Amino acid sequence: MAKQHHDKNRGDKPGQPGKGSGGKHGSKGSGDHGHVHGPGCGHDHDHDHDAEVPEGVALLPEVPDNLGLHPFSLAILDTVVFLTGTDEELIHQGAADEMFDRLVEHLTKLPAADKNRFHADLKKLGEHGLAEGWDADAIGFLNEMATLLTGKTGQ
Repeated sequence: MAKQHHDKNRGDKPGQPGKGSGGKHGSKGSGDHGHVHGPGCGHDHDHDHDAEVPEGVALLPEVPDNLGLHPFSLAILDTVVFLTGTDEELIHQGAADEMFDRLVEHLTKLPAADKNRFHADLKKLGEHGLAEGWDADAIGFLNEMATLLTGKTGQ
């Protein structure tokens, strides 16, 4: 299983995507950042797997495993939060917008059962967020995702 990066930078403020705390991912000039890190990835000497994310990177708050959300739902949400919430100085906005549009296009082609599962996960996460005191923007984000990808409201 791949190593999760930057968990310490998630959810600094409940209900808001976390922002990185100022470190740098990878060492200068390591060049190979487009791969999955995991046991035996074979290049620990190339960069620091525990480096902090730069300030301004948006991350989904930590989601407890006991909510039972599908890993694909979390992967989608993590990706969307990163693409739409990361400061423009850190991510090319045109590229982020293109990736977001492609993601939405692929997701709209999911079978109804998968869309319903994603909707249920968004609703469950929204309920968790409300119970945890997440701010209205975070809950609104989940509702927007539900509407955009499933045509249903999140709550």
